Amino acid sequence: MGKIIKLFREVSVNVILTFEHDVPEDIRNIMVEYCGGSQQMYDLDVLVLKRKFRSSNVQNEWSICEKYSPEKHVIGQVLNDLSPEELKPYLVKISLCYTLPENKSKKDCVWWEDEFDFIGRTNSKYYFQPDQRDMFEDDIVQTFGISEKVRPHSENPHPNIPEEEYLKVIQGHRDETELYFKPEFNFNNPKRERI
Repeated sequence: MGKIIKLFREVSVNVILTFEHDVPEDIRNIMVEYCGGSQQMYDLDVLVLKRKFRSSNVQNEWSICEKYSPEKHVIGQVLNDLSPEELKPYLVKISLCYTLPENKSKKDCVWWEDEFDFIGRTNSKYYFQPDQRDMFEDDIVQTFGISEKVRPHSENPHPNIPEEEYLKVIQGHRDETELYFKPEFNFNNPKRERI
């Protein structure tokens, strides 16, 4: 009998979903019933395609810029697990915390840093307010049809951060994300011409 090839690596992730506060009463009632408020927390086992099996020929739900994205693959599994469906249009933020397989250390899991390097890009926090999204979050919203009723962050700005400073931080994050997914862009060139 031949060897069984495992295409995916399974990991556990703690999920925190945050929803819009100002919602219609029927949605508020659903939030209270299913989440106890405007956040839902749970643990989920997710699959990530092992590095040696990644190629450009993967489902759209798993790819960005025509390449496999383990990050998008994980978020897709989280969103497919989100229940009830009525909450998807009000999803403001996803926070994730990955855990190593049971009884394993990073030293035992040499694959961890290579296959999960994306964790450092956003610290596994994804914001879906229209004025906070980067190209990755825009892609998530389009692919999975979420957050269409989320209000812009600018409607509830942070009281201690000047708007100009906040906008600089958001633009910096957007630039870093674009460079992560499209390294061929030259950010020293203001016209963002390809190298």
